[in-house]
Amino acid sequence: MSGKLRCPKCSCPLDEIRLPERVTVESCPHCYGVFYDRGELALALELSGAADTQWSCPKCERPLRTGRYRDALELEECTACGGLWFDAGEVAKLRKASGVEGLVKGEGAAAGPAPPLLPPAAVEAFTRKLEEQRRALHGEARSNAPAAAAAQTERAFPEIPDGGSADNPDESADPVATYEGRRYRHFQTSQPVVTYVVGEFPWKVKVGEKSRARDFVCPPHLLSQEVTGKDSVWTHGRYLEPEEVWAAFKLPGSPPARVGVAPAQPNPYEASWAGLTAAFFALAAAAVGLAIAIALQASGETVFERSFSYDPAAVEKSVVTEVFELRGHTANVEVALNTSLNNQWAYFSLALINADTDVALDFGRDVAYYQGSEDGEAWSEGSQVDVAYLPRVPSGRYYLRIEPETDASTGPFGFTLRLRRDVARASFAVVALILLALPVLWFWWRRNTFEQSRWVESDHPWGGHGGDEDDE
Repeated sequence: MSGKLRCPKCSCPLDEIRLPERVTVESCPHCYGVFYDRGELALALELSGAADTQWSCPKCERPLRTGRYRDALELEECTACGGLWFDAGEVAKLRKASGVEGLVKGEGAAAGPAPPLLPPAAVEAFTRKLEEQRRALHGEARSNAPAAAAAQTERAFPEIPDGGSADNPDESADPVATYEGRRYRHFQTSQPVVTYVVGEFPWKVKVGEKSRARDFVCPPHLLSQEVTGKDSVWTHGRYLEPEEVWAAFKLPGSPPARVGVAPAQPNPYEASWAGLTAAFFALAAAAVGLAIAIALQASGETVFERSFSYDPAAVEKSVVTEVFELRGHTANVEVALNTSLNNQWAYFSLALINADTDVALDFGRDVAYYQGSEDGEAWSEGSQVDVAYLPRVPSGRYYLRIEPETDASTGPFGFTLRLRRDVARASFAVVALILLALPVLWFWWRRNTFEQSRWVESDHPWGGHGGDEDDE
């Protein structure tokens, strides 16, 4: 990895990639863009309609210009060194637009063999693993042919109809594959094209060959189908953590940080989701049950109720009620005001006073109600009713002092005052349910955010269309 060059689009450090033509280019492991020096291309590119961009050349840090090549694609070119930046998929588009497969100037055989794409130890380990699997498969087939045939029939891959003649009918059909008792959701259908061939294959491969690939996921399992002509090949795989791959190939150091979410990567929140929701419903049921039990035990006894008339013009505006008794254990007291205010407001200064100790609980309530009509539509604001709660009032003999206040323009009005003792309140149960739901909602958000990241590049993104698709 080069420590100096960075991607002009995402600022990720660029990797040096050795192409089969013995040419080294710089590629971004994050956005998959690639930078070519002008002398590395065998094709002369003339860009039209050049315009400045906000990006800089990864080599000389001079501004990149954007221009079009044959009205087929848009590329970025360095104004100083002439290097060219290709976004993901644009190299394939350039081959199609130019009709030239060999875009890179090779250095010839004198340059020596190209270095392997993996370290020698990794290549050796991978080759050894393939040989072990081949021997195991052939040995099992020779020793128990009938059993192998039966297993092949049992594990047959599903037949899934194409669904039409469109370029990608799976995008709307959203097919489901069933294999080994698992249901695999359709993830993506693409049409890969062979651009160049490196290495040996047990089948004939040629440049320009097209196939149709379909991927289905049931994390951590992946089911893939590749259709070429009349041949259909299914592949079943399982997601491996980066540390597992690193350890299997005995690579030094640690794997690079993950970028995004893989199609078959398990959701780390999925395993705990069922247990968390079960715990929430159990605790919510307990909270509701407790609230019901408290409500059944609450007396809700009415200890005082009386109607009054108020005249702002009267000299004496305060009222003192007769003595009433609160019996039983210490409990809350509900104070309800029901007024006849109409396009009026009033402030009630209240005090609940113990007749034996003269200890007073002072509180006030503001009540206002306005109504009318505008453009033929009725409207109202405020309320004629108000309720207050006094917590933990001891038993004893009490009386109320009531002193309404209002402006001089307000006419007389009436109001009824009612006191109830030991009243059950549903608000406590609601608060308990909200507090219990907060961790569940947070966990749900994290779980769904992970799934949105998984499906964003698929044919079925959550909440909108996924990333741009290449022509090929």
